[in-house]
Amino acid sequence: MNSDLANRASIVGLVSLLAGCVSSGDAEVSHAVKALEGQPRQQALKALGHPSLTTIKNGQSISYWRMAEGEQYLGPSNLRIVNGPTVVSETQGVKLKERRLNCVLEVTADSASIITLSETTGDAGGCAKAVEKLKQ
Repeated sequence: MNSDLANRASIVGLVSLLAGCVSSGDAEVSHAVKALEGQPRQQALKALGHPSLTTIKNGQSISYWRMAEGEQYLGPSNLRIVNGPTVVSETQGVKLKERRLNCVLEVTADSASIITLSETTGDAGGCAKAVEKLKQ
């Protein structure tokens, strides 16, 4: 029983540690994207390439870049084999899991092509590679 409790505690600790890593990355992405504000729109195009969509209205342009990244993490895994009313076998542990981080980077520029607003929507981790390009 103590071994079972120790296993659960270590799984919870590991998952909490990994969640902290993702959160600190989100702040870094948000900061880098906000740094685009006040820069020429050409700066975003140079770093990110052509946007997925651009709309222009009254001289103001809004460009969108859709991005996605895959992420692997360790998560709890339980397997229970039951034969009628009797539990034959029960296993607890961790399993390597994957999830997809989808992100949209939105950049609004005024009629002089100066960025007035830049932000991300969705999982900021999906924009992480693009943000690395912005930092260069």
